[in-house]
Amino acid sequence: MLTVAIALLIAVSAPAAKNNAPTPMKCKVDEFKQTKFCEPPGQRLDDQLNGISLYTAESGKPGNKPRLRAIFAVHADTWIFAESVQFLVDGKPMKELLLSFDRDHNTAGVFETADIPCAESCQSVMETMLAGKVVKLRFNGKRTAKDMTLTASAKASMRRTLDY
Repeated sequence: MLTVAIALLIAVSAPAAKNNAPTPMKCKVDEFKQTKFCEPPGQRLDDQLNGISLYTAESGKPGNKPRLRAIFAVHADTWIFAESVQFLVDGKPMKELLLSFDRDHNTAGVFETADIPCAESCQSVMETMLAGKVVKLRFNGKRTAKDMTLTASAKASMRRTLDY
C-alpha cells in the first residue's frame, strides 16, 4: 500500500539545479530497491487523499529515465469499492479509466488508491485536464460513486510534476 511504501522511504536532499536554484521536486530513495521517487514539495494532504497526484520513479540502474506515475485516491467514511474513474473537463466527458484499487481503512476512514504508470496517452489526458477550468472526477464503485472537483493546488502540483 502507498502509506507503507512512503513509510519505508528515506528522505535525501535533492540536488540543486545548475543555476544553483533549488529544484522544484522533493525526492526520496527506497534503499532496498534503489529507486528514487520525486514529487512536488508542499502537496496538500487532502489533494493526495482525494483526486489525482503525480510523481516520478527512477530505478538506480545507470541510464534509466524517470517514469511518470499517477495515483488516483479517494478517502471516505464508507467503502466505495472503486473500479473506475471518469473525468469531466469543462462539462465535456472524457474516457473512463478502469483501474485496480488497493483498499485500506483505519480510524480516519476508508482509503482506496490506484497507482498506475502514466505513459504518453495518460500524459495527454493529464494535459487536457490541466488546460480545463473545471475538472471533475467520479470514482465509480460497486456500491456507489463519489464525485469531486480537482483543486487548483492539485492542478499546480500536477503541472510541476509534468514539467519536471
